[in-house]
Order: sequence, then C-alpha cells, then structure tokens
Amino acid sequence: MAELSKDQSHHEIKDKALFDAISPKYLEKDLAPQSSIARKHRLLSSLKGVNFNENTRVLEVGCGAGFSVNYLDKPYLAYVGVDYSQGLIDYANQYNSKPKAQFICANIKEYQPEEKFDVIFMIGVLHHFDDMQGILAHIVSFLKPGGVLVANEPQSSNPLIQGLRNLRTKLDKSYSDDQVQLIPEDLKRLYESVGLEKIQVFGQGYFSTPFAEVVLKPMWLLIPLSQFFTFIDELIMKFFGSLTFFSWNCVAFGRTKSEK
Repeated sequence: MAELSKDQSHHEIKDKALFDAISPKYLEKDLAPQSSIARKHRLLSSLKGVNFNENTRVLEVGCGAGFSVNYLDKPYLAYVGVDYSQGLIDYANQYNSKPKAQFICANIKEYQPEEKFDVIFMIGVLHHFDDMQGILAHIVSFLKPGGVLVANEPQSSNPLIQGLRNLRTKLDKSYSDDQVQLIPEDLKRLYESVGLEKIQVFGQGYFSTPFAEVVLKPMWLLIPLSQFFTFIDELIMKFFGSLTFFSWNCVAFGRTKSEK
C-alpha cells in the first residue's frame, strides 16, 4: 500500500473551514433534546455488541463537540476524541470535559497516539476522507490486537432516502455539497482491504436519523416524536436485524487479528 500523504487536499481544507464556520450551529444538534435523543441512539446502536470494561481505551475519530462521552453508557479507562475543527474541540472542552476524556485538535492523518486503543469508532466521518483506504489503514494501526473498529456511514441503497439527502444539500447551507455515500458492500470491501476480520455490516437509523441531523421545532412536539421514532428503530433492529436497504445509515464492524 502506498504511504499515506500528510498533505491536506483542497477538499480537506474546504471541509475543515466549513466545520469551523458552522461549529456553533453544529453544537445545537447535541444541545437540543429532540436531536440529542436520536444522536445518542445512533451512537449506542452503532456500538451494540462491542464489549467495554474498566480497562477499555476508546478513540473517537471526528468527535465533534465531544458529546459521545455523555452518551456512552459503558465503562472505559480512557476516551480520546480527535477532530480537526478547533471550534468543535473548543466546545468539547467547554461542555464535555471529564477526568477520563481528552480532546485533541488534529488531522487524523497526522495523529500518532502514545498508546493503542481497544475500540475506535467514527460516526459519519469516513466519507469525508479523500484516501479512504490509506487513512483507514492508518487508523487501524492505532488498534491493539483484537481491537474493534466501528464506522457509521450514510448509505445510498435506497433511492428515496438518497433523494431526500440530495434535497438537504440544496436547502441546508451547513451541509457539505460534496458528500459521498457508501453502500454496505463498499464498506465491507474497504474493511477487508485494511486487514480487518470478523466483519459485519448492518443498517442503522430508519426513522430517527432526520432528528439526529436537523434541529426540528417545536420542541414540545418533537421531543416525544424523537423518543417514539428511536423506540421504533430499536424494535426494527431487534426483530428484523439488518435492513440496510431501508436505513439511512449502515454500520461496519471489524476486528484486527488477535495475538496468538
């Protein structure tokens, strides 16, 4: 595999500038209860089946304002959140500073941890990378043997959902106009290409995803609706498993090789 270039592409520079500019608006998604309900559901359903304990070291790539440390209902030894938007990292330190949590402003291509991790996750981050395979291989190198990588990504199997996503691109100026969506098979091949094993890909977010992405109003109506639709999503995942064609997102799960 070719060596990963540390130079920032035009796309990365543009993307970083966008998130720095919209960081106050982006923060609202986690501060608004109707949105944070769905965002917490998205995180926990993505991490379903991942084992955590008091010794688990966790890395979140693209941590945003760091609200995952509040959403996680699992034990861990240390959490590190990395994001290349200084505005979002400033909010992370302001709202989510905790003894076990550390937030770092860095381009993940240049980040080199002092210790390796048991679990790495990223929510809606992978599609922002120009060199997905190269950067993913770099991220996988941070994992311990037997470590877990989880990525939640928007997926384009359903043309109706893709049409709604394209409409948002035109209406929402804070939404990147060069979004890329991966189908489940793309994610599986990408995980295989960086040497991950025991790969699983499943659908996530059937009715709750719009609540996670857009701060809808009025709050008195949208809070119970968000609670209701996250409950429906949980039932769908429990009884029907991986209905990726009908989901807004898909989740890829893979492990590094264990030590013999």
